[in-house]
Amino acid sequence: MRDHHGDLSLNSVSGEVAASGALTRVSASTVSGELALDVTSGSSSIDATSVSGDVTVRLPQGEGVHVMANAVSGRLVVDGADHSRGGLPGHKVDLTSGDGRSRLSASTVSGHVTVLRGAPAGAV
Repeated sequence: MRDHHGDLSLNSVSGEVAASGALTRVSASTVSGELALDVTSGSSSIDATSVSGDVTVRLPQGEGVHVMANAVSGRLVVDGADHSRGGLPGHKVDLTSGDGRSRLSASTVSGHVTVLRGAPAGAV
């Protein structure tokens, strides 16, 4: 789903889930498949889970965020910093960047969680 504005609920049993736009409140889950969310503007509240697949969330550059994320057997990367514990299973992070206005809760059992930054909000 591209260029969505507003709230969104996405679910998949087997397959990729992807959305982009001014996503304000998102609940997204997949049992087996990747989950990709690209927030292009504004503040968001995101809950993203996958049993077997990567969770990737891109937020606008400069947007403050409170991230609560865990990965049982994959990497956990927030803003380029790897929060994985070497080869040990079970990675968890609870951190705030900037004003923490946006909120992200992300988890996966078998996959990676990645939070990264895109263009500043409103940039073309």
